Amino acid sequence: MIVLAVASVAIISVHLWSRYAADDAVGNLTKPFLMPMLYGTMFASASAFGIRISEPWLIAAAAVLYTAGDILLIPKDRPASFIIGAVSFMAGHMCYVAYFVRRSFSLPFLIAGIAIAAVPFAAYMAKVIRKGPDAAWTFALYGAAIWVLFSGVVASFSSYDPLYGIVALVGVIFFGYSDSRIAYNIVKHRSTSDFEIMWTYIAANLFLAASVLLVNS
Repeated sequence: MIVLAVASVAIISVHLWSRYAADDAVGNLTKPFLMPMLYGTMFASASAFGIRISEPWLIAAAAVLYTAGDILLIPKDRPASFIIGAVSFMAGHMCYVAYFVRRSFSLPFLIAGIAIAAVPFAAYMAKVIRKGPDAAWTFALYGAAIWVLFSGVVASFSSYDPLYGIVALVGVIFFGYSDSRIAYNIVKHRSTSDFEIMWTYIAANLFLAASVLLVNS
Protein backbone atom coordinates (compact mmCIF):
# COMPACT_ATOMS: atom_id res chain seq x y z
CA MET A 1 0.00 0.00 0.00
CA ILE A 2 2.81 2.40 0.92
CA VAL A 3 4.69 1.69 -2.30
CA LEU A 4 1.53 2.29 -4.35
CA ALA A 5 0.77 5.49 -2.46
CA VAL A 6 4.29 6.82 -3.05
CA ALA A 7 4.09 5.90 -6.73
CA SER A 8 0.71 7.63 -6.99
CA VAL A 9 2.06 10.82 -5.39
CA ALA A 10 5.04 10.68 -7.76
CA ILE A 11 2.87 10.32 -10.88
CA ILE A 12 0.54 13.11 -9.77
CA SER A 13 3.47 15.38 -8.91
CA VAL A 14 5.19 14.80 -12.25
CA HIS A 15 1.94 15.38 -14.10
CA LEU A 16 1.19 18.63 -12.29
CA TRP A 17 4.76 19.82 -12.81
CA SER A 18 4.39 19.10 -16.53
CA ARG A 19 1.21 21.16 -16.69
CA TYR A 20 2.81 24.00 -14.78
CA ALA A 21 5.83 23.88 -17.10
CA ALA A 22 3.61 23.52 -20.20
CA ASP A 23 5.35 20.24 -21.09
CA ASP A 24 2.60 18.51 -23.08
CA ALA A 25 4.71 15.45 -23.86
CA VAL A 26 5.17 14.52 -20.19
CA GLY A 27 1.65 15.63 -19.32
CA ASN A 28 0.06 13.48 -22.00
CA LEU A 29 2.26 10.52 -21.05
CA THR A 30 1.36 10.62 -17.35
CA LYS A 31 -2.32 11.56 -17.66
CA PRO A 32 -3.66 8.02 -18.32
CA PHE A 33 -2.04 6.78 -15.09
CA LEU A 34 -3.55 9.37 -12.73
CA MET A 35 -6.87 7.72 -11.92
CA PRO A 36 -5.62 4.10 -11.93
CA MET A 37 -2.93 5.06 -9.41
CA LEU A 38 -5.24 7.21 -7.28
CA TYR A 39 -8.06 4.65 -7.08
CA GLY A 40 -5.62 1.77 -6.84
CA THR A 41 -4.20 3.48 -3.73
CA MET A 42 -7.73 3.91 -2.38
CA PHE A 43 -8.52 0.19 -2.74
CA ALA A 44 -5.11 -0.78 -1.32
CA SER A 45 -5.67 1.53 1.66
CA ALA A 46 -9.07 -0.01 2.28
CA SER A 47 -7.51 -3.49 2.30
CA ALA A 48 -4.65 -2.41 4.56
CA PHE A 49 -6.99 -0.85 7.14
CA GLY A 50 -9.61 -3.59 7.00
CA ILE A 51 -12.24 -1.43 5.31
CA ARG A 52 -14.71 -3.43 3.26
CA ILE A 53 -15.96 -1.31 0.37
CA SER A 54 -19.52 -2.19 -0.55
CA GLU A 55 -20.25 -2.55 -4.28
CA PRO A 56 -16.65 -1.80 -5.28
CA TRP A 57 -17.51 -2.40 -8.93
CA LEU A 58 -19.29 0.96 -9.07
CA ILE A 59 -16.20 2.83 -7.90
CA ALA A 60 -13.96 0.76 -10.15
CA ALA A 61 -16.27 1.55 -13.08
CA ALA A 62 -16.06 5.27 -12.27
CA ALA A 63 -12.25 5.06 -12.21
CA VAL A 64 -12.19 3.27 -15.59
CA LEU A 65 -14.59 5.79 -17.13
CA TYR A 66 -12.61 8.75 -15.82
CA THR A 67 -9.42 7.19 -17.19
CA ALA A 68 -11.06 6.70 -20.57
CA GLY A 69 -12.18 10.32 -20.47
CA ASP A 70 -8.65 11.45 -19.63
CA ILE A 71 -7.26 9.57 -22.63
CA LEU A 72 -9.95 10.76 -25.01
CA LEU A 73 -9.44 14.39 -23.99
CA ILE A 74 -5.71 14.34 -24.74
CA PRO A 75 -6.12 15.31 -28.43
CA LYS A 76 -6.84 19.03 -28.66
CA ASP A 77 -8.18 19.08 -32.21
CA ARG A 78 -10.62 16.15 -32.36
CA PRO A 79 -14.20 17.22 -31.50
CA ALA A 80 -15.52 13.65 -31.71
CA SER A 81 -12.92 12.43 -29.22
CA PHE A 82 -13.79 15.30 -26.88
CA ILE A 83 -17.51 14.51 -26.99
CA ILE A 84 -16.97 10.79 -26.36
CA GLY A 85 -14.60 11.67 -23.53
CA ALA A 86 -17.20 13.97 -21.99
CA VAL A 87 -19.78 11.17 -22.20
CA SER A 88 -17.32 8.87 -20.45
CA PHE A 89 -16.95 11.37 -17.60
CA MET A 90 -20.72 11.73 -17.37
CA ALA A 91 -21.08 7.96 -17.06
CA GLY A 92 -18.45 7.99 -14.31
CA HIS A 93 -20.43 10.64 -12.45
CA MET A 94 -23.54 8.49 -12.67
CA CYS A 95 -21.61 5.59 -11.11
CA TYR A 96 -20.89 7.80 -8.11
CA VAL A 97 -24.52 8.95 -7.93
CA ALA A 98 -25.67 5.33 -7.94
CA TYR A 99 -23.10 4.43 -5.30
CA PHE A 100 -24.12 7.10 -2.81
CA VAL A 101 -27.90 7.00 -3.24
CA ARG A 102 -27.83 3.20 -2.83
CA ARG A 103 -26.12 3.80 0.49
CA SER A 104 -28.55 6.44 1.76
CA PHE A 105 -31.36 8.46 0.22
CA SER A 106 -33.51 11.37 1.40
CA LEU A 107 -36.14 12.98 -0.83
CA PRO A 108 -36.04 16.33 1.03
CA PHE A 109 -32.26 16.43 0.68
CA LEU A 110 -32.58 15.56 -3.02
CA ILE A 111 -34.97 18.48 -3.57
CA ALA A 112 -32.62 20.76 -1.64
CA GLY A 113 -29.66 19.59 -3.72
CA ILE A 114 -31.51 20.21 -6.98
CA ALA A 115 -32.50 23.71 -5.86
CA ILE A 116 -29.02 24.66 -4.59
CA ALA A 117 -27.21 23.37 -7.70
CA ALA A 118 -29.64 25.21 -9.99
CA VAL A 119 -27.96 28.53 -9.12
CA PRO A 120 -24.38 27.75 -10.26
CA PHE A 121 -25.74 25.78 -13.23
CA ALA A 122 -27.76 28.80 -14.38
CA ALA A 123 -24.72 31.06 -13.98
CA TYR A 124 -22.56 28.60 -15.92
CA MET A 125 -25.06 28.35 -18.78
CA ALA A 126 -25.51 32.12 -18.94
CA LYS A 127 -21.77 32.53 -19.47
CA VAL A 128 -21.64 29.78 -22.10
CA ILE A 129 -24.67 31.02 -24.03
CA ARG A 130 -23.45 34.63 -23.89
CA LYS A 131 -20.50 33.54 -26.04
CA GLY A 132 -22.93 31.96 -28.50
CA PRO A 133 -21.38 28.53 -29.14
CA ASP A 134 -23.08 26.48 -31.85
CA ALA A 135 -23.18 23.44 -29.59
CA ALA A 136 -24.37 25.01 -26.33
CA TRP A 137 -26.51 21.93 -25.73
CA THR A 138 -23.37 19.82 -25.24
CA PHE A 139 -22.17 22.15 -22.48
CA ALA A 140 -25.66 22.09 -20.96
CA LEU A 141 -25.70 18.29 -21.00
CA TYR A 142 -22.35 17.99 -19.27
CA GLY A 143 -23.22 20.72 -16.77
CA ALA A 144 -26.42 18.82 -16.01
CA ALA A 145 -24.33 15.74 -15.19
CA ILE A 146 -22.47 17.73 -12.52
CA TRP A 147 -25.85 19.01 -11.31
CA VAL A 148 -27.08 15.43 -10.96
CA LEU A 149 -23.85 14.41 -9.20
CA PHE A 150 -24.20 17.27 -6.70
CA SER A 151 -27.87 16.51 -6.10
CA GLY A 152 -27.19 12.80 -5.70
CA VAL A 153 -24.48 13.39 -3.11
CA VAL A 154 -26.72 15.79 -1.17
CA ALA A 155 -29.58 13.27 -1.39
CA SER A 156 -27.36 10.67 0.29
CA PHE A 157 -26.61 12.85 3.33
CA SER A 158 -27.18 11.09 6.61
CA SER A 159 -27.55 12.94 9.89
CA TYR A 160 -25.98 9.92 11.60
CA ASP A 161 -22.83 10.05 9.46
CA PRO A 162 -22.55 13.44 7.74
CA LEU A 163 -18.75 13.52 7.31
CA TYR A 164 -18.55 11.34 4.20
CA GLY A 165 -21.27 13.44 2.53
CA ILE A 166 -19.44 16.68 3.24
CA VAL A 167 -16.15 15.27 1.91
CA ALA A 168 -17.91 13.96 -1.21
CA LEU A 169 -19.59 17.32 -1.74
CA VAL A 170 -16.20 19.08 -1.64
CA GLY A 171 -15.09 16.68 -4.35
CA VAL A 172 -18.12 17.52 -6.49
CA ILE A 173 -17.45 21.25 -6.08
CA PHE A 174 -13.88 20.73 -7.28
CA PHE A 175 -15.23 18.74 -10.23
CA GLY A 176 -17.67 21.51 -11.10
CA TYR A 177 -14.92 24.11 -10.95
CA SER A 178 -12.48 22.11 -13.06
CA ASP A 179 -15.01 21.14 -15.72
CA SER A 180 -16.53 24.61 -15.98
CA ARG A 181 -13.07 26.03 -16.66
CA ILE A 182 -12.63 23.61 -19.55
CA ALA A 183 -15.93 24.83 -20.99
CA TYR A 184 -14.99 28.48 -20.44
CA ASN A 185 -11.68 27.91 -22.23
CA ILE A 186 -13.49 26.42 -25.21
CA VAL A 187 -16.03 29.24 -25.54
CA LYS A 188 -13.33 31.82 -24.73
CA HIS A 189 -15.16 33.19 -21.70
CA ARG A 190 -11.92 33.24 -19.71
CA SER A 191 -8.55 31.52 -19.82
CA THR A 192 -7.61 28.94 -17.19
CA SER A 193 -4.32 27.09 -17.22
CA ASP A 194 -4.09 23.32 -17.65
CA PHE A 195 -2.31 23.25 -14.29
CA GLU A 196 -5.30 24.76 -12.47
CA ILE A 197 -7.76 22.52 -14.30
CA MET A 198 -5.77 19.38 -13.52
CA TRP A 199 -5.00 20.02 -9.86
CA THR A 200 -8.67 20.74 -9.14
CA TYR A 201 -9.68 17.61 -11.12
CA ILE A 202 -7.25 15.48 -9.11
CA ALA A 203 -8.47 17.08 -5.87
CA ALA A 204 -12.05 16.23 -6.87
CA ASN A 205 -11.19 12.57 -7.17
CA LEU A 206 -9.12 12.56 -3.98
CA PHE A 207 -12.09 13.87 -2.00
CA LEU A 208 -14.52 11.47 -3.66
CA ALA A 209 -12.20 8.52 -3.02
CA ALA A 210 -11.77 9.63 0.59
CA SER A 211 -15.54 9.81 0.98
CA VAL A 212 -15.82 6.19 -0.18
CA LEU A 213 -13.37 5.12 2.52
CA LEU A 214 -15.26 7.16 5.13
CA VAL A 215 -18.69 5.83 4.22
CA ASN A 216 -17.43 2.25 4.57
CA SER A 217 -15.42 2.78 7.76
